[in-house]
Amino acid sequence: PTPDGPATAYAGELFTKHAGHWCRVAARLVADVDGAGPGLLDGDRPLVLLDGCAVAASQRTDLGATPGRFFLAVTDAGGARRELACASVVERDVWVNAMQSALDAW
Repeated sequence: PTPDGPATAYAGELFTKHAGHWCRVAARLVADVDGAGPGLLDGDRPLVLLDGCAVAASQRTDLGATPGRFFLAVTDAGGARRELACASVVERDVWVNAMQSALDAW
């Protein structure tokens, strides 16, 4: 961690569901969220803690009324699944690879 918080491994735009609606967030991937392992943050607020999770691209490619979004899924050991979305397939693949690298390093 740095004096300003945990170091950012990757940052970019993601879409996440909040109160039943898809919202755009400026997400950042950090290697360690307060000792809990790698995770995604929206500012300083945790979006998803990744320790013990599987990360993969999802075949789903819609975002409700907004087509052209590309999904990734984070599934924890208990089977709970959280879907996130990106604006391009390239960005989705970068996020998946970055999260998997953070998990491998953890």
